[in-house]
Amino acid sequence: MWSEFHAFDSSVHALVRLEAPACPHHVYKNLLRACNRRKSLSLAKQIYAHLAFHRLHLSPALGNYLVVTLAACGAVEDACSVFDHLAERTVYAWTALISAYTERGHASSSLQLHQCMKEDGVLPDQFTFASLFKACGSIFDVHAGRELHFDAEKRGILTDIVVGNSIISMYGKCGFIADAEFVFQSLSERVIASWNAMIAVYVDQGHERKALQLFRQMWEDGIGPNKYTFASVLLACGSAIERYDDRVLDGSFSKLLLFEIGQALHAYARNLDLATEPYVITALLNLYGKGGTIKEVENTFTQCLHHDVVLWSSVLYAYVDQGHGVHALLFFQEMQRRGIEPDQHTFVIVLQACGIIAEQEKGLLFEEQLVKVMSLDIARALHNDARRRGFISDSFVCNILINVYGKCGSIKEAEDIFSGMPVRDIVTSTSMLTALVEQGNGYKAFLFYKQMLEEDTMVNDINLLCILQGCVEAGSIEMCRELHFVVASAELDIDIPLAATVMNAYGSCASMVDAEVVLEGLSHPDIVPWSVCIAGHAEGLECFASLRVFEESQCLGICCDEAAFASVIASCSRGGLVDHGLLYFVSLGRNYQITPGVKHYGCVIDLLARAGAFNKVKRILDIMPVNPDLNLLLSLLSACRLHGNVELGQWAFENAVRLQPTQTAAYALMSNMCCDP
Repeated sequence: MWSEFHAFDSSVHALVRLEAPACPHHVYKNLLRACNRRKSLSLAKQIYAHLAFHRLHLSPALGNYLVVTLAACGAVEDACSVFDHLAERTVYAWTALISAYTERGHASSSLQLHQCMKEDGVLPDQFTFASLFKACGSIFDVHAGRELHFDAEKRGILTDIVVGNSIISMYGKCGFIADAEFVFQSLSERVIASWNAMIAVYVDQGHERKALQLFRQMWEDGIGPNKYTFASVLLACGSAIERYDDRVLDGSFSKLLLFEIGQALHAYARNLDLATEPYVITALLNLYGKGGTIKEVENTFTQCLHHDVVLWSSVLYAYVDQGHGVHALLFFQEMQRRGIEPDQHTFVIVLQACGIIAEQEKGLLFEEQLVKVMSLDIARALHNDARRRGFISDSFVCNILINVYGKCGSIKEAEDIFSGMPVRDIVTSTSMLTALVEQGNGYKAFLFYKQMLEEDTMVNDINLLCILQGCVEAGSIEMCRELHFVVASAELDIDIPLAATVMNAYGSCASMVDAEVVLEGLSHPDIVPWSVCIAGHAEGLECFASLRVFEESQCLGICCDEAAFASVIASCSRGGLVDHGLLYFVSLGRNYQITPGVKHYGCVIDLLARAGAFNKVKRILDIMPVNPDLNLLLSLLSACRLHGNVELGQWAFENAVRLQPTQTAAYALMSNMCCDP
């Protein structure tokens, strides 16, 4: 009766105050039903405590319903305690526990409960199967999922919409898109949830084009989208923009077109009064963060009536994604001022913002280590805040802390976090490796990498690329050869980026013979490894070798890029091959349709200035369509000093100082030129 008069809270409090359980079972069931609807954990536990205190005998119906309510409200341990003492367990109680374990991330326990359920002789219903398929998808156990699929088909439950949609999601999570498509096509009836499930599969697996095509098909079939549909297709647009940048996707989609599609979807959602739904707002923030401006992100955020931690974190991510570290931290402060409690995901994003600030900050040399003082103070404050909130046990937070401390120049603090982590994965090891390499500790990074191998930590392209960069910093040929052996013996696919990095490492150690061996071992090398080889010879002052490799690439039909031509002209400059260098420069636009950039003009001016051809230098300076950069001006100033051309040297000095007033190289060169006899 109390529940009928909407005084649910008062009903429970009055019940708890009763000295003896005077209520019939149906009253308890009504109260538990209301708890279940409201997902009120505190009130559900009060009812359970009342029943336990008075040792009321639970009928099978009340006992099973108590299990269902406790599990649904999040009191899984209490639900299990009641469940273990039940004489009769219904499918509803089993399903409630299976669902609760799945929602809490204990999918393996859900599958074990299913086995116990079968041994108890209780047959699963459609809701049991839905929870079990969700469990399989969360741990990518397609084998168990297929067995359940067969079992559901045998029991004739596949016609149920809930089961069918759950199977689609399960196969999608496990990466079996063809199976998900087959189930989707086999559905006797496709409701909006079915379309949403299939669209979400495409988005999760990176098939954004298919997601948008299915959305169009759904629209043509007269199925109206809901907030979940819009969230998925908007995420598809944002993800495609991020992955493909300015390239064309599948021959038709470009970054601009994808953004325009996203804007059209936003307008469509607005017409259906769905644009202010939190799910849709989150997806819109992602879209505008990837393809729009921060102003569009902020405007979208203000349109939402209820700002939860997910929405605040989405805006934070947009700031970080567009490189606005300071704005992200200020927004984080405002979020806390408004009483929004950050979660682990929020801290990961804010720490990334701190990393951006560290990359932009000029460091101070302290004990032979470049320390970013301001960023380090921010990182320590965030670290303390995360510790106070109990987030340090989260591996994602620890991994990003290692990364940020590395960027700030505090390797000791990064190592302390690494050593204090009870469980380390490949991301943790790669974060520590990256921190060492970024701080120029190439040899220490190499020793750490060897330790990773001894501990059987997984070797992948990412950490190999990282440690090879460490070899470049250290300039150790022994390290390069040992790592090259690791790459070969690990039977990793030597793709173009990895091969180019190996070659670059050899080049930094003045071993271009080894670099060319790597190039020859590639079955279909593109311009990238060829450019690395050309540049390696050029930087090693091997101008004829650099030109030889360039001509070989032309004979093989490799279309050289801007970087390759810059290296070739630089080689000619260092070798005094003025005519060759000018021919290569002229051929840029004439034969290769490449517009010369400031780097090419810098190389050709260096070529002429070294030879003392200052009249030609002046003519090029007068007609070049780009403004000279600091490197061009400093190389010209150096050549002017060499040949005693004070007038042009003075011009180069003044322009260099105008570009960067605080750099010292120009002052030193000008001073030396003035002091020269």
